[in-house]
Amino acid sequence: MDIVEKSNIFYKSKIMLLTLQKYNDIFHLYKYIKCDETH
Repeated sequence: MDIVEKSNIFYKSKIMLLTLQKYNDIFHLYKYIKCDETH
């Protein structure tokens, strides 16, 4: 594996992690709002 390929994989996994985090935040916000409605 060359350096370019390595950094490419690292970059992709970083973006994937950030995307997952974003979706996680949105999901928690959604759950929070849903719970708020039921009270």
